[in-house]
Amino acid sequence: MTDWSPYRDGATPDAAATHEDAVVSVADVLVAPPADCPEDPFARGRHRARMLIPGLQYLDCSLTTTEPFVVGGLVAPGLLITHAFSGAWRSEVDGMPLDLKAGADLLVYGTGRPLPFLEKQPENASIEMASLYVSADFFAAEWDETVPPDVLTNLLQGEGLVAHRLKLAGSIQRLLRQMFEMPIDGYLARLSLTSLGLAALVELATALGVTPSGASATRRQRELAVALREYLDIHAADLPSVPDMADCFATNESTLRRAFKATYGVSITLYVRSELLKQARVLLRDGRLQIAEVAFRCGFSSPANFTAAYRRHYGYPPGAERGKNA
Repeated sequence: MTDWSPYRDGATPDAAATHEDAVVSVADVLVAPPADCPEDPFARGRHRARMLIPGLQYLDCSLTTTEPFVVGGLVAPGLLITHAFSGAWRSEVDGMPLDLKAGADLLVYGTGRPLPFLEKQPENASIEMASLYVSADFFAAEWDETVPPDVLTNLLQGEGLVAHRLKLAGSIQRLLRQMFEMPIDGYLARLSLTSLGLAALVELATALGVTPSGASATRRQRELAVALREYLDIHAADLPSVPDMADCFATNESTLRRAFKATYGVSITLYVRSELLKQARVLLRDGRLQIAEVAFRCGFSSPANFTAAYRRHYGYPPGAERGKNA
């Protein structure tokens, strides 16, 4: 059943598993299009939605609008995890702008009551994106009498929208990329999509503050980690060694590493690598620098090391970014 979701379950007509060029209308996307919504197609490409298990719906699209359009509706109580791989898309929920853009942080938002949404796109707007839509009832279900973590259910509290843009979400982005590149039909595909979707929820809880070990950062660790993160974001491409950074913060190396890992759930090295690869992605899509130049500018010792790290992080080589929208 998809009566809780405004998105029509299924795929655009003749949609293939990889790249297709179908015409897409609002009626292909929404269960109940507004009465004043044009019936003509507004885009070409693909739009897919599939209910994986009750309360968990996967959606993705690869679209280019063929004319300007505006469409609205209601977001049901629940949360949405979404990320753009290329292009950009303009939308808002309850008056709050929630625009998507390639290279930006993962967007997560939730609501405990129905809220109005509005999408307004110009002609020739392009987007490749994937999303997980989770109903509020999903968290109310009894799973061996366990209780979902507060960091997830807190997204559904209050009268308005709760939204986060998560920096430390590379693992979720990679899971969504795997789902985007997979067929949505067939037993094994559905099984794989479901497992990846549930894994993304686990990673989301971790990114929002739940650590598998149950450990939590002390106040001093959080203060130290926040200060270090601000420093890393400014100096990511030209960092001193961790011992030298520890000296800057009047502490020792092991204390610095433990504070960062306890607060953010990733090591200093992995965080810096993720941020450098995000910067590299922007430069690659800009197209003005060669891959080797991007590699050295972003602090990698060689183009080969950069290519290997990029493929490991995003699932494809840096050369695949050429020609994509920034």
